[in-house]
Amino acid sequence: MKFKFLISILSVISVLFISCDDAASNLGANIQPTSDKISISVDTFHLNTETYKVDYIYSAPDSFLLGTYIDDVLGTTRADILTQFYYPTDYKFNDQSVATSTPDSVKLLLYFSSSFGSKTSPMQISVYELQDSLKLKTNYRSDIDPTSFVNFGKALNQEDEGIMTVYDVESAKTKSSVSIKLKDEFLQRFFTTDPSKYASDANFRKFFNGLYITTNFGSTTMLNVSDVYIMLYFHNTYKSDGSISKVSLTFPASNLEVKRVNRIQHPTRPVTFSPDDEINYVASPANCYTRVKIPIERMRQRMNTKDKFRIINSTILRVDVVDKDSIGTRLPYVKDMLLIKEDEIENFFKNNELPSDGKAYLVSKDSTNVTSTTYKHHYTFTGLNTLINAELKKPASSHSDGYLNMVLVPVTVRRTTTSSSYYSTGTTTITEVRQNTQLQAAGIYSGKNKKIPMKLEVVYSGF
Repeated sequence: MKFKFLISILSVISVLFISCDDAASNLGANIQPTSDKISISVDTFHLNTETYKVDYIYSAPDSFLLGTYIDDVLGTTRADILTQFYYPTDYKFNDQSVATSTPDSVKLLLYFSSSFGSKTSPMQISVYELQDSLKLKTNYRSDIDPTSFVNFGKALNQEDEGIMTVYDVESAKTKSSVSIKLKDEFLQRFFTTDPSKYASDANFRKFFNGLYITTNFGSTTMLNVSDVYIMLYFHNTYKSDGSISKVSLTFPASNLEVKRVNRIQHPTRPVTFSPDDEINYVASPANCYTRVKIPIERMRQRMNTKDKFRIINSTILRVDVVDKDSIGTRLPYVKDMLLIKEDEIENFFKNNELPSDGKAYLVSKDSTNVTSTTYKHHYTFTGLNTLINAELKKPASSHSDGYLNMVLVPVTVRRTTTSSSYYSTGTTTITEVRQNTQLQAAGIYSGKNKKIPMKLEVVYSGF
């Protein structure tokens, strides 16, 4: 009985405490002035957008484009390669008293993971030696002029070498590589058993500056070159018994140890752009971007919280993609898209920066099913509230035309994943963002589009 009584007393005391707590809460609500309440609002802002042509990007490719491709909408793209090579540090030549080394041949090997355009139209690849070395710490532009690096009077391959088609009629197979034999004159100069030439990177660079790889004819095929190698073949004749052993040395154009530049040209770009276009374009490499004009001054005027402190809580900017079949381009969709302040583009890529809140935002293409076989694609940017809050705090004179100019840029992203003992999927970190050097494009609904205009949805509060 005593135990039950004790429980009853504790229950009454608990109710009294709860009642007092509720009363205190209600008291605070009752004495708070209406003007002090936090207001939450939602608004939508239509955006002004426009496509503009890009003259160059900073070239730091993971892979190369090589050849010429003509797209019905976005015009002609021509691509050449300038690259250094890395020497095989793990090989040591025999002492001449033990064996005599004799050169046999030297070849350039190009491996390509895919191609665009005609697989049966012939193209000819030509190879030249660089007369001046690329600087490892220099950021080269994609509109680089090769004439200051190349002696075009001396091709390293014979005229009948380097002619190819992607599809081999005889074997009825699609090729994934091409081998180009270089001239004996180059072989005699490139082959050396002098150990000082392989003593350091600097010594090897002085001995051999690298290659310029281009195409002489063919206007319908573009190769996506994943790897470039020089293969040196020679044999050793041993003086003890006259036996012969054949040797091959590989000189890779590794992007981690050497400088690589993809030269990009657009001889024809037939599409003309206007701020009134209903469709904008983003296309790589170094072709066109879309400027997105966020109406900062209009937002400042419309988001009136009277005397309260205003803050943007969240934002959604959805970029809807036009089906490429309906606009006539054959290029694959842009995979990764960067939204960045226009005045930050140059330094962002030149200094190898990463996306940061308040400057640049990265997303990948997302898709939703329309039917079992068709999709709608889009890029959705969130989290622009930090950027817009900062811009709204600036004086009106900071935005000469009342807008904050952002740009949609196609990029390639390098990610690393670290394993975790707690999560089986691990953690993925973005380690590098570069301007895209692949043939990719996206037609997007503009701010002037009558069907799906680009707009910015904003949640803001005043307190």
